[in-house]
Amino acid sequence: MNETERLTEFKEHHWDMLLDYIGQGRVVPVIGPELLVAAEDGRNVPFYQAVSKRLACHFDMPEVEGETLSDLLARFLRGNNTVKMARTGLIKVLKELEDQPQPSLRRLASVTAFRLFLTTTPDALLARALAASGTDPDVYFFSTNYRRRSDLPDKKLLGRQRYVYHLYGKAAPCFEYAMSDDDRLLFSCEWLDSQVKPRNLLSYLADKYLLILGCGYENWQARFFLFGLKGSGLFSNIWDASSLLADSHTRTDSQLDRFLSRCRGNIYYEGGAAEFVDELCGRLDNTPLSVPESECDAFEKGSIFISYASEDREAALKVKRRLEALSLPVWLDQHMLESGADYDELIENNIRNSSLFLPILSRTTARETGPRYFRKEWNIAADQALRSSPKIPFIHPIAIDDVEPCDGILDAVNRVHWIHAAGGELQESDIDRLIDLVAQL
Repeated sequence: MNETERLTEFKEHHWDMLLDYIGQGRVVPVIGPELLVAAEDGRNVPFYQAVSKRLACHFDMPEVEGETLSDLLARFLRGNNTVKMARTGLIKVLKELEDQPQPSLRRLASVTAFRLFLTTTPDALLARALAASGTDPDVYFFSTNYRRRSDLPDKKLLGRQRYVYHLYGKAAPCFEYAMSDDDRLLFSCEWLDSQVKPRNLLSYLADKYLLILGCGYENWQARFFLFGLKGSGLFSNIWDASSLLADSHTRTDSQLDRFLSRCRGNIYYEGGAAEFVDELCGRLDNTPLSVPESECDAFEKGSIFISYASEDREAALKVKRRLEALSLPVWLDQHMLESGADYDELIENNIRNSSLFLPILSRTTARETGPRYFRKEWNIAADQALRSSPKIPFIHPIAIDDVEPCDGILDAVNRVHWIHAAGGELQESDIDRLIDLVAQL
């Protein structure tokens, strides 16, 4: 395709947009087979090329140069063999190869802002890469058998957990999963059925930007695939961009280029999926993610409310960012506005609609004797605590220095368990407890 015909080229300003979206938690990577590799005869080859070669040997079939796994399985089934035999053989070969290192997947897995990963292949390589990065993901999968179909637990992912969703099924005994292009077409039809599609997953994806890496679908298949994930939202104007496709095929497909230009998609022309991952991770290494601060009135019901004195602002922001990195909704007053009737009402409503109240305690808050706004927040929280369930404490003070309970601190704050976080650095055990409390609520 000539440069003048590139309607969807991913340019420098798109990189700024993408990094901003990642910081906001709005990006979901979709992993295709092009990112997967296997070591054969001392060199890396496409993973499913190695699978096809070993599967031919397993079935005692002659190898055909350049034959895809889809074609191999079709040839196997034409020999009066069963699908069950094909699945059994494929599972065996996948287990033999799944210990292969996957550098591109591991680099993606190291980006902790990605909470959900989608995969179009049935192997366990993506889950293994995430586990190697330090987090065992929860794994879900779609199936054409409704009794075995799974969905995300909720449309809004909370906590530090990471998720893998197999769009075309997961290779395992007694499970149905796509092995060939024909199978993927059948799965895609199921995705369009409103009665069986995974509602929580699709609800979560509705306002997300998709990084489609290494799928390499033909024009019609890419359209079908994108519409299955985004539905009518593919053509909405909610966001100024909806997806990026990076693989070795898409950048040569002029018809797909024109289609993507109509639904705000982009194509990466500088290389394939692995090259894109390298550039993305390099930019992330050199440019820390910038997460925009919440506006004063941007309060979400059920958020964690952080109360602090202006002197302790940096520690309060550190607590906020730590919790937000785990996808927990958090609110604090960024602007330190003066007291007034409208503002007082806003603060009281926010506290009463919060899930938890976290007052930041320090020697400053303990020794202050004059009127300070954080004391008004403490009193509202103390009243709200009386209305809350005694099984789930509402107030959770965070001590950021060596402050101790004293007369300068409200009794309702003094008498509950304190979290000790020097300088605002929360401990893992305290984070786990807060996550559990929010989940219970």
